[in-house]
Amino acid sequence: RLDETSLMAQSKGVEQFATSQGSYHALEPWLRQCAAVYLAETKSSNHGKPLDPVTRFHVGNGAILDRVFWKANAETRKGWMNLGMMCSYRYDLLQLEKNQARYHDTHHIPLGAQVEQLLSEARGGEV
Repeated sequence: RLDETSLMAQSKGVEQFATSQGSYHALEPWLRQCAAVYLAETKSSNHGKPLDPVTRFHVGNGAILDRVFWKANAETRKGWMNLGMMCSYRYDLLQLEKNQARYHDTHHIPLGAQVEQLLSEARGGEV
């Protein structure tokens, strides 16, 4: 079982390896895809809701998981924990109630086009 400490150690190891190999930027597509999969598809086995608490909060309030950003958070302590990955959520007032109801009924996460593209790439497809 992975806990926060082991995940942090693994992400630090990936960053150190990539930096030492001069390939940190070469990992960008893969890291963005991994972040999209984690945020959009990794669900709790207990309740089927997103594992990520921030995603759970925003989509529970009707937001769309809109974009994944590379090297957006380079603060020393947090940068190695998340490899600088961040995401944004978009609140579309015309879809808000529908998104919120669908999430509460089925735990569906509405996705923006960029996240859908990343998920397609992660599965080996191209949009």
